[in-house]
Amino acid sequence: MSGEKSIEIFNPVAAVSAATETLEGVRSVGKVEGLRVGLLENNTRHADEFLQHVGEAVSEKFEASVSIQRKKGQWVPHDEAEAIYDEIAASSDAAVTGFGV
Repeated sequence: MSGEKSIEIFNPVAAVSAATETLEGVRSVGKVEGLRVGLLENNTRHADEFLQHVGEAVSEKFEASVSIQRKKGQWVPHDEAEAIYDEIAASSDAAVTGFGV
């Protein structure tokens, strides 16, 4: 042994694949400009702050509008959650759900 010490560094970021996968029944939008965007807070920590920034970016950077913003509680019965999803879908061209850390 030469007495040298070493440190091995791991990069936790996954490689990005060039391939894309489409989920059945899921639509994607080509551009955000001019769209009506719905925001759904899913009751996770900091989701409200995240969605506030998303709403501002949608309005300022992409000239789109926030058409609806709803909060779904943590333990919402399935039929109530479906009603929220339907309301967002009816008034929006795209939707963003909040997540937290």
